[in-house]
Amino acid sequence: MASGIINGNSLLVTALGTFDYLKNFLVIFIYAAFFKDFNEFRKLFRFLLFIALLLGTVALIQFIWAMGSVYISGKDITDQSVYIFSNISVDDIDTLNNTVWRYGIFRTQSLTYHAYILGLFNLLILTIYFYTEKRVKIKTVIPLLSGVLLSVTRMALGGLIFVTLMQIGKRSKLFILLLLIISIFALTRINTNNNFNMPAILNLSLPKNEESVNINDIRMYTRYKAVAIWKEHPFIGVGPGMFGGIVSFKYNSHIYEEYNFIQMGWLKQIRSIEQFWFQILAEMGVIGSLLFINLIIILLITLYKLREQDMSQDMKNLLLALIVFIPCILIYTIGSGINIAPVLFTYCAFVGIGLGSCQNDIER
Repeated sequence: MASGIINGNSLLVTALGTFDYLKNFLVIFIYAAFFKDFNEFRKLFRFLLFIALLLGTVALIQFIWAMGSVYISGKDITDQSVYIFSNISVDDIDTLNNTVWRYGIFRTQSLTYHAYILGLFNLLILTIYFYTEKRVKIKTVIPLLSGVLLSVTRMALGGLIFVTLMQIGKRSKLFILLLLIISIFALTRINTNNNFNMPAILNLSLPKNEESVNINDIRMYTRYKAVAIWKEHPFIGVGPGMFGGIVSFKYNSHIYEEYNFIQMGWLKQIRSIEQFWFQILAEMGVIGSLLFINLIIILLITLYKLREQDMSQDMKNLLLALIVFIPCILIYTIGSGINIAPVLFTYCAFVGIGLGSCQNDIER
C-alpha cells in the first residue's frame, strides 16, 4: 500500500493491486476459522481427488485421440476432429504450433481452460495423496500422473521431478536443499531464454532500437520492460496494480504508455505478463519483493514448527505434504503469475484446514 501512496497512485487501484497479491493467502485464515476437524479435510480431499481423477482420465483420452489422429490417421493439427471434449480453436495456427502442440506432442488441457491448470492442479492432489494415504493405489496414481505428464507443462513437470526426488531422498535435509536450488535454477533457465546467463538477467535492458528484439517472445519482452521500470523505481516500485497483473490492465495503467509498450494487444488479451517475480519487482521494488519472500518463509516455518507438536500422524503427513508443495509453487511462479486459483486457492484452503485441525488436535 505504501508504494502506491508514495507514487501518488489511485487508492482504489493500490488497494485492488495489494489484494491481488494476498487474496488467496487470506483463504488460509478463513478456512482455519471455520474448519477444525481433520475429517473435514478428508471430505474435501475426496471430492477434489474425484475431480482430479476425472480430469486425468479425460486428459488421457484426449491425448490418445489427438496423437492417434495426427500420427496414425494422418490428420492435420488444424482439423477440428483431432480435439475432443475441448474448445480448442483451430483458426490460430501460431497458437496451435506453439501452445497446443509442443515438440510434436499434444498438450492436453482436459476440461480446464489451459494445460498448466491441469498439470499443476493434478500435481497438488497427487502430492497430498502420496503423503496422506496409507495405501497408494496404482489405479488412482495413473489418472493423476496422466494429468501432470500429458499437460506437457514445464512448471508441472519440474514440480513432479522435485516431489519424486523428495520421496527418494527424504531422509537427507542437505539433499532436499540441493534439490530445491537445482530445480529453481533449471526452471529459471528454461523459462527465461535459451541463452541464459546471470549477467544478462541482472543487466537486462532493451536496445535503442526495440524493433530488433524478438518481441514474439512475450515473456522476454516483458522482462526487459520490468527491469527498465525497476531501475527507475528500485526500492518501492511503481505501486501495486500498476504493472503486469490483471488490475493494471483493467484500469489502464499509465505505466505501459510511459514505457512505450508495443505489445499491448496481446498483453490485454492474456491480462498478465506471466512473470511473477519480475512483476513484483517492478510494482513493489526490492522492499516489497523481500516482504513477499518473507511471507512464504513464515508459511514454511509455521508448517514446519506445527509438525513438531504432539498430534496425530495423519495431521503430520498432511503438514509435510503442504511443506513439500511450497517449492512447487515457487517453481511455477518463475514462468507464470502466482494467482492460479485452482492451485493456490486449493492449496491455501488445505493449509487453513490443516492449521485449524492442528489447533484442535493439540488442545485435545
